[in-house]
This record gives sequence, C-alpha cells and structure tokens, in this order.
Amino acid sequence: MWPLTERRPKPLLPIAGRPLIDYLLDGLVAAGVRDIVVLLGWQGGVLRRHVLQRREQLPGDVQLRFLEQGEPLGTGHAVARGAAAMRSTFLCVNADVLLDPPAITAFLDQARGAGAAHAHLASTEVPDVGAFGTIVARDGQLAELHEKTREHRPGTINAGLYLFSPEFARSMEGLQPSSRGELELTDSLRQLVAAAQPVPVHPLQGRWREASHPWDLLTLNEEWSADVQPALEGTVESNVTIHGSVRLAPSATIRSGSYLEGPIVIGPRAVVGPNAFVRGATFLDADTKVGAACEVKNSIVLAGSHIPHQNYVGDSVIGSGCNLGAGTKVANLRLDSAEILAHAPGGRIATGRRKLGVIMGDDVKTGINSTIDVGTVLGSGTLVGPGAAVAGLWAAHSRVY
Repeated sequence: MWPLTERRPKPLLPIAGRPLIDYLLDGLVAAGVRDIVVLLGWQGGVLRRHVLQRREQLPGDVQLRFLEQGEPLGTGHAVARGAAAMRSTFLCVNADVLLDPPAITAFLDQARGAGAAHAHLASTEVPDVGAFGTIVARDGQLAELHEKTREHRPGTINAGLYLFSPEFARSMEGLQPSSRGELELTDSLRQLVAAAQPVPVHPLQGRWREASHPWDLLTLNEEWSADVQPALEGTVESNVTIHGSVRLAPSATIRSGSYLEGPIVIGPRAVVGPNAFVRGATFLDADTKVGAACEVKNSIVLAGSHIPHQNYVGDSVIGSGCNLGAGTKVANLRLDSAEILAHAPGGRIATGRRKLGVIMGDDVKTGINSTIDVGTVLGSGTLVGPGAAVAGLWAAHSRVY
C-alpha cells in the first residue's frame, strides 16, 4: 500500500468516508462479538487511539483489548500472538478486507452447524485469482491450498475470515519460516489437512474485497459508496446542482456554481467551489478543497489536501496535506485505452483498471501547469516543478523538474 502507509496503518485508510477498521468493528458487533482484541503492528499507537475514540459508538458491553505483535514475522506469527489472549475458540479476521457485516454473522452460523474443528475458514469467489492464493474444497472440507499464481482465471480463494482453537493458533509459533522468511498461516492449515484433520470451508455471503494495493481503494470506494445516504448538513450556496447521493458534513461548504454527481462524501470543513465539478464515487476528507474551475472524478482526497485552481484529478488517491499548483492535470486513461500498469517497488503491476491516475503520498506539492501520467506513484514529500511532466515511481522527498 506504499506510499499511503508511510505515515498511517493500513486499517485507517478510508472507504466511502470511513476507515477500513470501522467496517470490521461494526460487523463484529452486529455478529454478537463483545470481546475484541486488536493486534497492533506498524503505527500501532495511531490505530489504538482511533479504536479507543470509536469506543463511544460501540455498545457498552463491548470489551476492547490490544496486543503488540512486535517484530512482524508473518501471518502465522500474528495469529499465534493473538492466541495468547484467547481462552476459547475465537474469530480471526484480516484487517485489510472489507465485507458486508451480515457475512460475519452468517460465517459464525455456518461454523456452528459444521461442528467442532481446530480451524474453520471462509472462502470467496473472485474473477481473477492471479493476485491471490487459491483453495480447493471437497465435500465442504479444505483439501488443497496453492500459493499465488499468475493465472488470470476465476477461482476460489481464502477470504481472510477464520475460526481457530487457541491450541491450534498457538502451535503456529513452532512453524518453520517459509521461502519468504515468514511464519505462514497457510502452512499450519496444510499441516491440518495432511494430518486428516477437518477444516470446514464456508462460502462467504455478500460482498468481499481486499485492499492489497493503493488502487484497490478506488474499487472498494466505488462499491461501498453505493451505500452512501444523502445528507446535506453543511452550507450549500445558491446556484449549486446536485444529483445522486451526496453526504455533506455540517461544517463543510459547497460554493455557488458547483455541480456534483454522487455518490460523494464530503468531510468536515471541506470546501467545494465556486464553479467546481465533482463526480463519481469520490471522498473528500476533512479540510480539503476543490476550488474554482476544478474537476475531481472518482477519487479519494485525504485530509488537508487542496486541489484549488483549474485542476483535473481523475481515478486517483491523493494523500494528506498535498497541494496542486494551478493548472496541474492528472491523466487517467491510456491513449490506447488498454489496462493500466502501475509503477510500484519491484516493477510494474497490472491493476485490472482501464482508468487510473496518480497514487500520491502525503505532503506532495506540484507546480503550475505540471502534468502527471497514468499509473504514476509519488512518495510523500515529493515536489513536482512548474511545467514538469512526471511519470513512473518516485521515492519519498523526490524532486521532479
């Protein structure tokens, strides 16, 4: 998820105006879970503060606990660390998945119906298994697990939702490191299968998405923005046109001459306009600005970023504290309309998207009349000079002229 996670933990990345972790907390509570343990890793203090702030919105009988993972040694290590706080069979969910809240309830019901086992897992169908490890179930039981392949075909994958016995989870501490040097959860599941131990597989019900790469946030935002309920609680000046669902925070403002096509979520103290065009599944976070003669389409703009003068931003994720100089334009469509390959550490990655603009880290500044090519990734603190044409991947604090 670099560069968006340079300064924030992945579970706090926003979808339709809410952090990923909030959807999971609500889903757990709706499923009747009242003892929630959050395993903290990168930027754990930031995540802890957010979850504690959410505490007021959760039922009074919900207990929140926190564990430090320490050195991240892999998924198996994380689950084994979490098991230290567990006294009985427990639910485990990856914090980078987004699913419909009823799916957790349904999974628990299915697991109860299948009987006792050291591990239950949820599966889901995806149109392209290339980015995932696949699983094979026979008669409702796990039979095979396969590592990620480059095959582009429909298939069944692990959905990142489990039910574990504490004994099985703690046994992962004895795993040997994989070829990646990590203790892999999947290796423990293979050992159960090899020992003829039952591992019930339960097809997930409802929507499921995983945030593996920054552009995945756009797909998640597009799908979950369909649930946005309109609420114009802020200031809407005269001569503003609004179509579709727009949720405007009480302290936000839409200035005269602006045109909005939802679903759109606009956060506290944000300002749109005058004469701005915002459309598609777009989230404007707190203290953002989309100014005069600007167009923002199908994008996520994080807190404090300004798109103020004659800018175009499409199908992009803009980090916090960024500022686009007058006339900065972001390209989001190849001239041949082919799939966009995004630049990332280690090489270019197929995004599965025909439209993708820029992934911009925090505190990036662009000069007037600069242009940004499709699939560009800019690390935090990068400066793009006036009139510069930028493409590719740029490390944090780069200077592009």
